[in-house]
Amino acid sequence: MNFKDALEKDLSNVFFNATEFAESANINGKDMLVVIDDDELERQKILNSEELVKAELLFFVEKKVFGNKPRPDALIDFNKKRYRILKVNEKNNLFTFILERYSG
Repeated sequence: MNFKDALEKDLSNVFFNATEFAESANINGKDMLVVIDDDELERQKILNSEELVKAELLFFVEKKVFGNKPRPDALIDFNKKRYRILKVNEKNNLFTFILERYSG
C-alpha cells in the first residue's frame, strides 16, 4: 500500500467515521457522510471576506461518495434546504463546499 492509498483509507475510517467526526446528510436526495466545519468557514470568511460574506455552511465530503465536481453557482439541496455553491475545492480525494442559502 502506498501513501496515497493509506491516506484515503484513513479518510474513510477516521475522518468520515460517523462515531468520530462525520455526520449523515442528505445531499440532492442521496444520504452520505459529511464533516461540517464552522471554524474553517469562519477562517475562510476572514481570508476571502468579499467573496464569502454570505457563506453559511462549509462541509467536506469524499469525492468517491459525492461524484462529479459541481460548478460554482450551482444549486444544491442539503438536508432539504436549498443552497447556492459559492466555492468548491478538490484536494486529496475530498471536496470542500462553501454554500449560501438560496432564496430565489
